[in-house]
Amino acid sequence: LGCKLPIFCPLYNVNQSSMVDPGVHLGNIINLFVCIGSFVAIIVALFKSEIEGMFKSVDLKVAFEDSTVFEVLNEESSDNPTARQYYNNLFLTNYGNINALNCEVQIDEIKFKRETDLRPTSLYCEKLKLPFISDSAFISANGGYQRIRLFEITSSQEPDGNIKMTLKLGENIYPITVGGTWTIKCCANLENAKPYVFTCEIKWDGMWHARRNEMQINFKVI
Repeated sequence: LGCKLPIFCPLYNVNQSSMVDPGVHLGNIINLFVCIGSFVAIIVALFKSEIEGMFKSVDLKVAFEDSTVFEVLNEESSDNPTARQYYNNLFLTNYGNINALNCEVQIDEIKFKRETDLRPTSLYCEKLKLPFISDSAFISANGGYQRIRLFEITSSQEPDGNIKMTLKLGENIYPITVGGTWTIKCCANLENAKPYVFTCEIKWDGMWHARRNEMQINFKVI
């Protein structure tokens, strides 16, 4: 900063008879702004990404498309149609002011807990990736979204008359023999943002019902 702190330069008694030369005094004031500008330039160069992130960022929010399930009816015409499949989608919405680039969602962990269990049991998950319903890999800013088919529940009747049910989480299929709570921990990885971790829960009593109105009584997603 020199022999004297530039911050005190404006306090000098500068005149033609003083010991402080007016040109030196003006030069000190100019050097003060030069130093501040150089310091700010260095900070910006070192932390450019962090500074931009304070003003431009991705803000992801995850929610189910419905609080229970959607149904897919059997194709045969009937006065009393029945459902052959139930499903629900995840909505990944970007409330930030920049697009989420190269977004990919994967399953980190799946746990299942019956009502009588003290602790949940981890389920083996072979296929981790949760593909988007569309082919796009980015989520546009200011309310843009992508949909993911998180689960599907299907049933088939065996020759002995019993109903066989399966739960498909992403691309992983699990047979259903009893109800409980499925906890799915997921992570959204983005090119231009930090990973976003979220958890979903499916609560179901494990009973198959022919229509959505009956099914949703004992079915809930969080």
